[in-house]
Amino acid sequence: MTAHDAPGLLGLAMRAGKLTLGEQGCLDVIRSDKAALILIDEGVSPGTLKKFRDASAFHHVEMVMLKAGQLGRSVGKPNRRTAVVQDAKLAEGILRGIENMARSEIQ
Repeated sequence: MTAHDAPGLLGLAMRAGKLTLGEQGCLDVIRSDKAALILIDEGVSPGTLKKFRDASAFHHVEMVMLKAGQLGRSVGKPNRRTAVVQDAKLAEGILRGIENMARSEIQ
Protein backbone atom coordinates (compact mmCIF):
# COMPACT_ATOMS: atom_id res chain seq x y z
CA MET A 1 0.00 0.00 0.00
CA THR A 2 1.38 3.40 -0.93
CA ALA A 3 1.09 6.60 1.03
CA HIS A 4 -1.59 7.91 -1.30
CA ASP A 5 -4.06 5.02 -1.05
CA ALA A 6 -6.21 6.52 1.73
CA PRO A 7 -7.88 9.13 -0.53
CA GLY A 8 -8.50 6.47 -3.17
CA LEU A 9 -10.05 4.12 -0.65
CA LEU A 10 -12.27 6.93 0.63
CA GLY A 11 -13.51 7.43 -2.92
CA LEU A 12 -14.06 3.69 -3.29
CA ALA A 13 -16.02 3.58 -0.02
CA MET A 14 -18.16 6.46 -1.24
CA ARG A 15 -18.93 4.77 -4.56
CA ALA A 16 -19.72 1.53 -2.72
CA GLY A 17 -22.20 3.34 -0.47
CA LYS A 18 -20.11 2.60 2.64
CA LEU A 19 -19.21 6.21 3.44
CA THR A 20 -21.59 8.63 5.14
CA LEU A 21 -20.89 12.36 5.03
CA GLY A 22 -22.33 15.17 7.12
CA GLU A 23 -22.72 15.62 10.84
CA GLN A 24 -26.23 14.31 11.42
CA GLY A 25 -25.97 11.38 9.01
CA CYS A 26 -22.67 10.33 10.58
CA LEU A 27 -24.07 10.51 14.11
CA ASP A 28 -27.05 8.40 13.02
CA VAL A 29 -24.73 5.70 11.62
CA ILE A 30 -22.57 5.73 14.76
CA ARG A 31 -25.62 5.44 17.01
CA SER A 32 -26.95 2.52 14.97
CA ASP A 33 -23.62 0.69 15.60
CA LYS A 34 -22.80 0.42 11.89
CA ALA A 35 -19.68 2.63 12.00
CA ALA A 36 -16.19 1.14 11.56
CA LEU A 37 -14.19 4.40 11.46
CA ILE A 38 -14.90 8.08 12.09
CA LEU A 39 -12.99 10.69 10.09
CA ILE A 40 -13.02 14.29 11.29
CA ASP A 41 -11.51 17.34 9.58
CA GLU A 42 -9.50 19.44 12.01
CA GLY A 43 -11.56 22.46 10.93
CA VAL A 44 -14.71 21.31 12.76
CA SER A 45 -16.13 23.43 15.55
CA PRO A 46 -15.35 22.50 19.16
CA GLY A 47 -18.98 21.52 19.73
CA THR A 48 -19.00 19.14 16.77
CA LEU A 49 -15.68 17.65 17.87
CA LYS A 50 -17.08 17.01 21.35
CA LYS A 51 -20.18 15.29 19.91
CA PHE A 52 -18.03 12.96 17.83
CA ARG A 53 -15.52 12.26 20.62
CA ASP A 54 -18.36 11.34 22.95
CA ALA A 55 -20.04 9.13 20.31
CA SER A 56 -16.70 7.51 19.46
CA ALA A 57 -15.98 6.67 23.09
CA PHE A 58 -19.50 5.46 23.88
CA HIS A 59 -19.85 3.24 20.78
CA HIS A 60 -16.17 2.13 20.74
CA VAL A 61 -15.40 3.40 17.22
CA GLU A 62 -11.95 4.69 16.30
CA MET A 63 -11.81 8.37 15.36
CA VAL A 64 -9.09 9.96 13.23
CA MET A 65 -8.43 13.66 12.77
CA LEU A 66 -7.41 14.73 9.25
CA LYS A 67 -5.70 17.92 8.15
CA ALA A 68 -8.00 20.80 7.28
CA GLY A 69 -9.59 20.27 3.85
CA GLN A 70 -8.14 16.79 3.32
CA LEU A 71 -11.44 14.96 3.80
CA GLY A 72 -13.31 17.15 1.31
CA ARG A 73 -10.56 16.82 -1.31
CA SER A 74 -10.44 13.04 -0.87
CA VAL A 75 -14.15 12.56 -1.56
CA GLY A 76 -14.40 15.31 -4.19
CA LYS A 77 -16.84 17.37 -2.14
CA PRO A 78 -15.29 20.50 -0.65
CA ASN A 79 -16.17 21.63 2.86
CA ARG A 80 -17.05 18.15 4.13
CA ARG A 81 -15.89 17.95 7.72
CA THR A 82 -17.21 14.61 8.99
CA ALA A 83 -17.35 11.12 7.52
CA VAL A 84 -18.04 7.61 8.76
CA VAL A 85 -16.81 4.44 7.05
CA GLN A 86 -19.24 1.56 7.48
CA ASP A 87 -17.09 -1.31 6.18
CA ALA A 88 -14.43 -2.78 8.50
CA LYS A 89 -12.03 -3.86 5.73
CA LEU A 90 -12.18 -0.47 4.00
CA ALA A 91 -11.66 1.19 7.38
CA GLU A 92 -8.52 -0.92 7.96
CA GLY A 93 -7.14 0.05 4.56
CA ILE A 94 -7.89 3.72 5.10
CA LEU A 95 -6.19 3.64 8.51
CA ARG A 96 -3.11 1.99 7.01
CA GLY A 97 -3.04 4.60 4.27
CA ILE A 98 -3.32 7.45 6.77
CA GLU A 99 -0.48 5.95 8.85
CA ASN A 100 1.67 5.63 5.72
CA MET A 101 0.91 9.23 4.77
CA ALA A 102 1.97 10.37 8.25
CA ARG A 103 5.18 8.34 8.04
CA SER A 104 6.06 9.72 4.60
CA GLU A 105 5.56 13.31 5.84
CA ILE A 106 7.98 12.70 8.71
CA GLN A 107 10.73 11.39 6.42
